[in-house]
Amino acid sequence: MKAIAIDDEPIALTIIQEFCRRIGGINLLTFTSAREGMQAVWNDPPQVLFLDIRMGNANGVELARNLPMDTQLIFTTAYTEYAFDGFELNAVDYLHKPFSYERFQKALTKARQQLDTQIPTTITLKVEHRLVPVTLTEIIYIEALDNYVRLYLTEKRKLMSQMTMTELVGLLPKNVFVRIHRSFIVNRTFIESFNRQEVYIKGLLRPLPIGRTYSAKAYPQL
Repeated sequence: MKAIAIDDEPIALTIIQEFCRRIGGINLLTFTSAREGMQAVWNDPPQVLFLDIRMGNANGVELARNLPMDTQLIFTTAYTEYAFDGFELNAVDYLHKPFSYERFQKALTKARQQLDTQIPTTITLKVEHRLVPVTLTEIIYIEALDNYVRLYLTEKRKLMSQMTMTELVGLLPKNVFVRIHRSFIVNRTFIESFNRQEVYIKGLLRPLPIGRTYSAKAYPQL
């Protein structure tokens, strides 16, 4: 699990680090600067964000109004008067400092449950020097080009993003997208017909190949 913690108190971050270490399986980045932390959130969105509310001139409630979709928010603060604001923003939980390991573990369990049941509607990709949200229902198929991927979208649009096919597979819901070849991922909803060698996409003149190593897995899922 990828997580980020933003708090202007180093001791608070140390506690979160220790609790994450005890739980295990969490890749945590910490920031005492709200600006740097939020920049990291948008550059590479985490699955879980631990966010303090009062950090000098920065207000965590205001920062939380502009988060990447699908990031689970857990507020960590010493000020109980902000609890209502936290839940109004659909925060997974609100940890009142000082919180115990058991209470922290409970909050993280709730975040994981949300992630397990969550069906994403968009993904955010780096296109040149911009972060671009892409609606999953607009993606027809995806092609690998060395260290880039090209997305073929509805209305004859295309996007190029600098990432590997393996990285992109991890962002896509498996019940919608199928990898049929080392160079191709297809959106099931745009499939017109298929056999064990090829997939025909609606509006595409030529079929996409099913790779030999992917045939056994891809064919039953199409």
